[in-house]
Amino acid sequence: AQDSTAQANDAAGSGLPQVIDMRILNNAERARLIVDLSGVTEFATASLAEPDRIVVDLKAEGLTTPVAETDAGTGLIGSYELSVADEGRVRATLTLNGPAQVQEAYLLQPVDTQPARLIVDLVPDSAERFAHKVEDDYKAALARSGTGDQQAAPADTTETTDTAQPDC
Repeated sequence: AQDSTAQANDAAGSGLPQVIDMRILNNAERARLIVDLSGVTEFATASLAEPDRIVVDLKAEGLTTPVAETDAGTGLIGSYELSVADEGRVRATLTLNGPAQVQEAYLLQPVDTQPARLIVDLVPDSAERFAHKVEDDYKAALARSGTGDQQAAPADTTETTDTAQPDC
């Protein structure tokens, strides 16, 4: 039997990586999303309201195992899920217990038997700043997509493998 990294590498025929798994570390002072990938990729984050969420879109062929909405307890993140959002795009959705912001987000190259990883760190934020971030992300997504669909594409490209904006 192959491990999930080998299976993900075999499945990635488009040149985009597979999302292998995700997990969170979560308390009231900070939270961390960790996404295991078969290779590095581009990603974008956005803040959404009603309910308050932070979404992370990754350019990816697909995912090994979808994660249905899962209760995360009483920390910054109330629940999370991982799903295919569109062809070539996988979305991690973090539903928040209160306002939060992305403190930093970065990719780690694979090392030995460890897969590539996306790390997204969250810290508490004020309701006012979170609302401004939601508004800014919404306006940027509208400008990029030319549609009125708030879910169309996260606007804030936090890190990419090159200088191009992701199309996800």
